[in-house]
Amino acid sequence: MTRNSPEQRRLNWAGSLTYSARAIVEPRSIDETAGIVAESDRVHALGTRHSFSDVADSSGVLVVLGGLNADLVIDAPAMTVTLSAGATYGEVAPEIDRAGFALHNEGSLPHISVGGAVATGTHGSGTALGSLSTAVRALEFLGPDGSLRTIERHSADFNGAVLNLGLLGIVTRVTLDIQPRYSMRQDAYGPMPWRVYLENLDQVHRAGY
Repeated sequence: MTRNSPEQRRLNWAGSLTYSARAIVEPRSIDETAGIVAESDRVHALGTRHSFSDVADSSGVLVVLGGLNADLVIDAPAMTVTLSAGATYGEVAPEIDRAGFALHNEGSLPHISVGGAVATGTHGSGTALGSLSTAVRALEFLGPDGSLRTIERHSADFNGAVLNLGLLGIVTRVTLDIQPRYSMRQDAYGPMPWRVYLENLDQVHRAGY
């Protein structure tokens, strides 16, 4: 485990925010993560530091799951993929693609972690598509005593648990819906006058797919 990471690890991606936690730890296993949670009075997950705000900060311990194995498991009959919450989309998307599947939506940057994107409601593309969090089928997380728990889509509190802003606990694994692999094309239009954009806001955002 890495504890009290170098100073640059205390900054967000833009260097505009310094985390105030007394320690930033990077466990190498679920068991090690569970021990940290059970022993800490205050603990919060820290994703890939892409937020401009201090939503992921804590006065206690910040846990980074990027060191855990992605351990990607595709269930073709169920059309799901289960993976570590600390894995990034850039790591897992090619593997899902090689298996002949895809996610319905992704973040705009490959280094964003799956767990962080889900927990903060990162959008993806277009208002006609559900956000990344709408693809979640199940979450595995560590409760305050360090025990593993699972919440699934049919659970009464599921929707609030998915977009949790880190308040649920340390989410360790995520199960996502997948669909058959597809190709993408980017079309760029512009420049567009600000007035035209505002007058056609809904239409512009629905056009993104």
